[in-house]
Amino acid sequence: MTKIFLLLSILLLPSLLFAQTQITGRVMDAGSHLPLQGVTISERGTNNVKLTDANGDFSISVSPQAKLVISYVGYVSQTLDASSNMAISLAIDNTKLSEVVVTGLASSVKKDQILQMLLHLFRERIL
Repeated sequence: MTKIFLLLSILLLPSLLFAQTQITGRVMDAGSHLPLQGVTISERGTNNVKLTDANGDFSISVSPQAKLVISYVGYVSQTLDASSNMAISLAIDNTKLSEVVVTGLASSVKKDQILQMLLHLFRERIL
């Protein structure tokens, strides 16, 4: 009898050590209460990362007692204890930007190329 108990405990021990908990929830804007799509939900200290769907919903498997880091561009990040059926509200980050970089690509077209294109268009419409 003790051998069976010992064998079962050895077989079940790894599953208890690596137990995972399924966490679900929804992330919304704190002001408008609209769902936020593409919010990053990550388990702190791991590479376990999920994104919210179009309805702001997420589902992630985490270890017991896990902490979740919720972040989204333009919003204040939060670190929360993982719990079932989480309802998370993110506030807009109102801090001022110290620097803005704007980049653009421009293409140049020679004047005679523009005239050729216009003449070609006019010929097609006339004919």
